[in-house]
Amino acid sequence: MRLGDDEWAADARGVTLDAAANELRVDLAALAVTRDGASVPLTLPDGQEVALSVTASDENGLALAAPLTARFTLDRAHDTTPPRDARLALRWSGEENPSAWPGDGTFEQGVDEWMPHGAEPVMIERTTAQAAAGRYSLRLVCGQNGSNFTVYVRRSAYDLSRFRVISFDYLADPRLRLDFLFLVSTPLETRYLRVVFADRDRDGAIIGSVPDVILNRTWQHAEFNLYDMVRQALPDHESYTVQGVLLSGGRWTDSPQRFAGNYAGTEVYFDNFFFVPTVSTDSALEWQGDDLSGVTAARVAAAPTLDGLPGPNAAADAGRLVEGPSTNLVDYGSGLTYLWVRPIDGRGNMGEPLITRVVLASGRPEVVRTWPGPDGARVAPQPIGIALRYDRSVGIDLPSVQLEVGGLVYSGQSATIALDNERGELTWSGLRSQPQVVLADGQEVQVRLLALQDQAGNSPEALPAWKFTVDYGEDRTGPRVDVGSRTHTAVWTDQLTDEP
Repeated sequence: MRLGDDEWAADARGVTLDAAANELRVDLAALAVTRDGASVPLTLPDGQEVALSVTASDENGLALAAPLTARFTLDRAHDTTPPRDARLALRWSGEENPSAWPGDGTFEQGVDEWMPHGAEPVMIERTTAQAAAGRYSLRLVCGQNGSNFTVYVRRSAYDLSRFRVISFDYLADPRLRLDFLFLVSTPLETRYLRVVFADRDRDGAIIGSVPDVILNRTWQHAEFNLYDMVRQALPDHESYTVQGVLLSGGRWTDSPQRFAGNYAGTEVYFDNFFFVPTVSTDSALEWQGDDLSGVTAARVAAAPTLDGLPGPNAAADAGRLVEGPSTNLVDYGSGLTYLWVRPIDGRGNMGEPLITRVVLASGRPEVVRTWPGPDGARVAPQPIGIALRYDRSVGIDLPSVQLEVGGLVYSGQSATIALDNERGELTWSGLRSQPQVVLADGQEVQVRLLALQDQAGNSPEALPAWKFTVDYGEDRTGPRVDVGSRTHTAVWTDQLTDEP
């Protein structure tokens, strides 16, 4: 099928070949075209005359003698349909094309990728019986005593370094026993990692827990930083990909003494289940949808909590009107933020609201001071430090750190480097490594911060460099004594006297 300069095959989205009825049906609003290397919905200007042609052949290769053709004129005055399949995308800082979010966890338009695992006796339904926000939530019901009660949350892979936080609302039966399972890949291995949610045992490959879980049949909110948990469990890797996410109450393969423990009828509701991106404020939020007139504007609101967003029966003028297909996130605060978007097509028809959540960095990290100093000073051996000012809700991405000390470059994953988030201090100490790194007496040490980013990818405008000379004559502290044994408990005592 050809429409202008674009072509589609019979298996393209929006094209349906009904062999029984001998019909080819085309949903123009669902067609996609490639522009500048990206797939975007087809749009047509108001008043345009459209020429359509179709060629076809049978199973023997015999083609139509001539293409089937048709012409029509698009008149938006007859358009009363809002954008269909509306969705949000994120254009990351420095990138031209937007990226899709890993799923829609509001359940207002569907169940996303949630489904039973294998032949599990689990019921999954989108329901209006309960909702933390909007009209719908997702209900999971265990169908058999002692079953594993395992469901897929997500089956498509995503980059954990971009979507670090998981945020959700839940309403749960006090008997519920479910934990999260994440299939995580690094360049060297792929393995399941477990985050405790509502189970009681502590066997298996646990990397962390959902904090402050309350199971009392009322709506509760939870969030956790999966990236930090995985990085601590699997250090020394530059990238992490989540290949799949499950909820399970089944017996873990590495826990032979554990048995499934959910009763038939045990249920839990989920709502606003978001894989939350950490982004800089110069990133852009885009709204897309299937509409021949295009999605040309939106009403947008932001708030730190769901209660601060327009409700399900909000007025048509709720939120701020943003003309165009996107908005820069610099106008929507910092930290964990909910975003409410109501897309509008070229005719002015308004779609249903979309809700998502992001972690916004309010600005670049700043270097406040460095030590030892001043530049060129003679100092006793001591840790090297950099005091930073940064958005604590975003945090510093320690693996991004590259610090040069005395001609050697140390990464943020080196034992010599530590970050104190409470004080905002990055320090280097050769005493932390094995073997220890010792700076020689009289050595002139050049220090340069080569790289540092927050978790949104922002870097300081200027990276510090300075030097100092090690002078053992300035040292007024004694050695630190560590006593230990590989086979026995060891205790070190001091008589607290000056006698030898």
